[in-house]
Amino acid sequence: MRHFLTVFSVLIMNLGIYGAYFTQPGFTQNISNELISAAEGDDIGKVRALLKKGIPVDAVNEDGWTALMKAVYEGYEDMVQLLIAQGADVDKTENAGWTALMMASQFGHTAIVRKLTAIGADVNVKNNAGTTALMLAAVNAQERIIRILMDTGADNNARDNQAKTAHMYATVN
Repeated sequence: MRHFLTVFSVLIMNLGIYGAYFTQPGFTQNISNELISAAEGDDIGKVRALLKKGIPVDAVNEDGWTALMKAVYEGYEDMVQLLIAQGADVDKTENAGWTALMMASQFGHTAIVRKLTAIGADVNVKNNAGTTALMLAAVNAQERIIRILMDTGADNNARDNQAKTAHMYATVN
């Protein structure tokens, strides 16, 4: 029993030390950045390893970006699929209110837009400027994406913070 108490107290002491380390703000930010950088670099092996270590799939960097957002931004379809399969929140917003679907719509990643809408990404979320994925697709004349968004329930009458609709954005282009 005495040996057990000694081992137990050493374990508790070590947990206290490591617990203090793991809760340091810098540590949390570093592991988040490592996952996000791996996704941005399309390093599927490293992303898998980091997720297996217990790094949350929705960890964010200082700008509020997740690994999914970086993968979408870069157009990495396989990485997007992996992160979705690992439970990434497709409707999570970064600091400016952008979702992964908004990024895919803005940059013309049609296959990713299809994938995100197929699993139920909210097509009518507005970012901090009041802009929706449909408006972002319209401003860049992404016709196929506009069709996908409309077919999945995008509100064509939604207005941004300046009272512009997707139709108005399309007309300007």
